[in-house]
Amino acid sequence: MRRRSRAGFVWLWVVAWILGGLAAAQAQQSSTASDPAVAVSRGRRALDVSLLDKRGEPVAGARAQQLVVFDDDQRVDNPALTQAGTQPESVCILIDDSGSMYANAVAVKEEVQRLLAELPANDEVCLMAFASQVAPAADFQQSRAAVADSLRRLPIPHGPSASIDAMVWAARHLMEKAKFPSRSIILIGDGDDNASKLDDSALRDLLRRSGAPVVYAIANPDEDGMSGDRLKWMTEETGGVACFLKKRSKGEATAERLVRVIDSRYRLEISGNDASLNSEIHRLRVVPDGDLRKQHVQVKVAREYDASR
Repeated sequence: MRRRSRAGFVWLWVVAWILGGLAAAQAQQSSTASDPAVAVSRGRRALDVSLLDKRGEPVAGARAQQLVVFDDDQRVDNPALTQAGTQPESVCILIDDSGSMYANAVAVKEEVQRLLAELPANDEVCLMAFASQVAPAADFQQSRAAVADSLRRLPIPHGPSASIDAMVWAARHLMEKAKFPSRSIILIGDGDDNASKLDDSALRDLLRRSGAPVVYAIANPDEDGMSGDRLKWMTEETGGVACFLKKRSKGEATAERLVRVIDSRYRLEISGNDASLNSEIHRLRVVPDGDLRKQHVQVKVAREYDASR
């Protein structure tokens, strides 16, 4: 009788252990169903996108039906398009304060002042500068006066440039600390790099991740064009644009046009096709259709994204 009682107790314990494990697994599955990382891994993605006319000016009033979206060369059904620029955004102004920018120091600070004046009051802004290392000057805040005060205290440009390290630092800061889903880095510099410990691939991998910022540039590339190439891929790969200090149109600062582009962004939400969910790096292509194509509208959106992060 005692053996049967002990055996029955052991059997009940085993059953309880199995049921408990199943319940824990179900609870974990339920809790991760709303996890953004899981949603991303299943192919859902939200990205900022800009629609620009042939003069580079934002196009208003676009609808999702006017865009054809391809994820890994497969057409995406039912993409959603909403206006993102009307919502507050998180913006990191990143200034190249290395020696190569010495001749442009005054122009750079003037451009930042215009940025601070043009960015909507509800946007949160942080300011960083870099030479061989990153120097956070003002963390995220809405006080333009405080950011402007930090700008005035920046040192005279000097030393080598670690632009890739600085971009990685700024992108991580945005992804970890920003309050708003629409995020931007505005890089003001020449794109030169002679001191970074990281390389372009590290930055490219980071910018593919969920929550990564769009990169914009106000730049003066050097004569050999190498740093200009770096600025080009950083902006084009994330859906941003580059403007140049030496090519400002008369009567209008580069900052004013750039803020117009940022404030006119859309939010594109897509669900990847089942056949593409097994791959991590997805190639994204968005082309205008109908009236937008007739107007020669160009679409600025990230070219790739990492579905696993």
